[in-house]
Amino acid sequence: KLSLLLRGELDWIVMKALEKDRARRYETANDFAKDIECYLKDEAVEACPPSATYRLRKFLRRNRIAVSSAAVVVLSVLILMLGITLVSMSQREIAERRIRVQQQINDALTEVARLRGQVSATALGDETSLTQAREQMQRAMALADAGPVDAQLVAQVRQLASELNQEQRDR
Repeated sequence: KLSLLLRGELDWIVMKALEKDRARRYETANDFAKDIECYLKDEAVEACPPSATYRLRKFLRRNRIAVSSAAVVVLSVLILMLGITLVSMSQREIAERRIRVQQQINDALTEVARLRGQVSATALGDETSLTQAREQMQRAMALADAGPVDAQLVAQVRQLASELNQEQRDR
């Protein structure tokens, strides 16, 4: 048990005190006492081999609560930043999808308007153009119902569908 207690820092202190080379020994008894006090306070001792890992380990052991608290704060901030990033990415994807769907609806409505113009231009109306207009209108309705779209655009789609249905009944 005694050899386990003397291993490490105490061993380094004793070996430095007993060093044969006078330049490598403690210069005074006060230096020796300071090193023992450092050991008792769990601080880095002068007798140890110079190592950043040793000094870091001593610092962490002395300041466990502060280091643990700082680690919890840093981890919390990182988790919060990750959450914000994920929500931001999700919101951006929703916005991009909304723009794509609205563009597809606008394209379908433009095609419906073009086809209605063709139907109106002929006296009896071209059944093929009318059928294509109804298909485009159904596509626009499906997109408006399925995707995240502005209410104003949905109202416009429904109004145009109603007009197209009325036009078909009138024919």
